[in-house]
Amino acid sequence: MLHAGVDIGSKTVKLVVLDDDRELLYDSYERHLSNVRETLGYTLARARMRFPEERMTIGVTGSAGMQFADLLDLPFAQEVVAARTAVERRIPQVDVAIEIGGEDSKILFLTGGEELRMNSTCAGGTGGFIDTIAGMLDMNAEALNYCAHGCRTVHAIASRCAVFAQMDVRPC
Repeated sequence: MLHAGVDIGSKTVKLVVLDDDRELLYDSYERHLSNVRETLGYTLARARMRFPEERMTIGVTGSAGMQFADLLDLPFAQEVVAARTAVERRIPQVDVAIEIGGEDSKILFLTGGEELRMNSTCAGGTGGFIDTIAGMLDMNAEALNYCAHGCRTVHAIASRCAVFAQMDVRPC
């Protein structure tokens, strides 16, 4: 039997399909552009085409996932709980995990007692902000990450406000 995990976030729909040994067989990452239902349907249909005969369990997480889990009568896990569980199972030696969502970021401290911190006052440091900066540089987030690898110059960019940070990036 296969196991699918669907993360329906504020900006994207992500899907993974694992086998019984929790080995990754398939993954998908799609921006939903506020067409969540259509993107979810498309994403699930593509996975079903890849595994047409396989039985599959499905679990849902993400900021927009609870409504769909209720609608489809699927199990739901809060996204931080899901992230913590995944880290504990796949990379148990990790003691800090950062989850960057489309509209917020969370840092989870796993050793010395569990603690969660979240940026709740600014879009800076979120996936949406990173996409905006990548777009300003005419690249996607993956290319931005590649370009940043090995860089030694650090430019002063506002760290408290996404609007000011964008203004600091433009001249660079």
